Amino acid sequence: METLPNIHDEKPDIPIPINKVGFKDVWLPILKTTTNNGELILSPRFTVLVDLNQDRRGIHVSRIYEVVSNVVEEVREKNVKLDDVCREIAKRILSSHQSSSRVYIEVKSPTFYKTTSPITKLTSYEKFDLYVKIEAWKNDLGELEFSKTIGVEVKGLNTCPCAREVVKTVYKPLDTTHMQRVKVKFMIEIPENCQIDFIDILEIVKSSFSSPIYSLLKKIDEAKVIIEALNSPKFIEDILREILKKVIEKWSNLSYNSKIYIEVESEESMHPYNLVASTKIDVGSVKRLLGRS
Repeated sequence: METLPNIHDEKPDIPIPINKVGFKDVWLPILKTTTNNGELILSPRFTVLVDLNQDRRGIHVSRIYEVVSNVVEEVREKNVKLDDVCREIAKRILSSHQSSSRVYIEVKSPTFYKTTSPITKLTSYEKFDLYVKIEAWKNDLGELEFSKTIGVEVKGLNTCPCAREVVKTVYKPLDTTHMQRVKVKFMIEIPENCQIDFIDILEIVKSSFSSPIYSLLKKIDEAKVIIEALNSPKFIEDILREILKKVIEKWSNLSYNSKIYIEVESEESMHPYNLVASTKIDVGSVKRLLGRS
């Protein structure tokens, strides 16, 4: 067989480095991970990017995919930590891809938590997404360093406090308001020596809604959810701030430099558009604003 040309390793006509290049949204087989609330079944979707220096025309995408596929296949029957899987992928890519000194891995996976209806205690399974982001790079000594970000995305229910007060004022003795589903995406950068469980994050987010949502409710459960949501009306701004406060209270040892990103999107019931609130802030700033520094 003739030797095939290696076009990727040619020098580019325009010698400009590239920060990130790779593949996006590659689904791979099911993995299992353990949390404080038991085992989660994952169907992970990988995005893997590397940097490319100015002397190489392109990356070897097949080699990167092969690394990811091999690592996932090795652990597929085991119970794993998703960030450990990502670290191993990063190590192998940087070892085999000499033209790159940095790798970015993001995994998003749908999974489910088990819940029970508030009165009848019937079981249902509610979907949420979990995230892991790993960035790895070679320091001046050629050693690998890592940063890790984890998070969740989940839906809940919120009720409007403004409409409630207007109804109570104008149409007394009525006490009602409009409600809608709300989606929260929460991401936090955590140091290597800090362990934060996905389920703990999930519980903080769920507890910050006016009410959780349920796939299975009987009539008496529906009434209970409505009353609970009505008695805890919140703007999406309230939800965002409450999550930040609860995170700082639960994990007081977080690095001041750790970044937190939150986005809250309300799927409006009364309007033809959605509302959104988001913030990116470091832990130190939140502590100072709350008088916890």
